[in-house]
Amino acid sequence: DYQGIEVNGATRSARNAQRGRQISNLREQISICKKFGHAFGAQLGMEYGASPEDIISQNEARITLIQQEIRLDRAP
Repeated sequence: DYQGIEVNGATRSARNAQRGRQISNLREQISICKKFGHAFGAQLGMEYGASPEDIISQNEARITLIQQEIRLDRAP
């Protein structure tokens, strides 16, 4: 679902709304990994090549990058 959210709005507000959706989606993935990662760790490893901890870490890094994009997307 995250990959399907494109950030291409005509205004800063529209782009930031789309970025907000991305952040929300990533936080939801983090929450799921924290709650159920122990039960699905092996399956995640087979399907995605990553442990729940790796997915959490990667998503937290993505959130940081998106937040930086929000700060940088200012009118000149």
